Amino acid sequence: MQQMFKGIIFVFILLCTITDIKEKRIYWWMILVFLPFFLLYGISWGKSEPYEWVQDLALGAFLLFVGVIWKEQIGIGDGIFVFMMGMVWDVRFLMVSIISALLLLAFLGGCLMLAGKIDKKEKMPFVPFMALGIAGNILYGIYGNV
Repeated sequence: MQQMFKGIIFVFILLCTITDIKEKRIYWWMILVFLPFFLLYGISWGKSEPYEWVQDLALGAFLLFVGVIWKEQIGIGDGIFVFMMGMVWDVRFLMVSIISALLLLAFLGGCLMLAGKIDKKEKMPFVPFMALGIAGNILYGIYGNV
């Protein structure tokens, strides 16, 4: 049963990655469809104490807040994505994944700017890099067990 939920989480990450690359957005219907699975996973296999929910969801809530305040410099969809990942993984796992994603994004963005493919005002999707950060964290066990 747990493997089925992990597969559903993978499908959500994949769909968000594809839509963020193609359309630079995450659709509300995807969030609403997948939200119950994330909640059930967190309740069944993840978090047992209320403080775990608070600390693990706080990072996504903070990114949502920053996205609203800074007028989409950090997308609201990125904050929602991290918020939903907080239902599955803990804050330390997410921090390592986010730092990995930011490093990958900075490296690729720098290479593309040096090559003259983009300018510094170009917006790049964050979710694909976050997905790579999560995958790297899982595959290489940078932090914790999944």
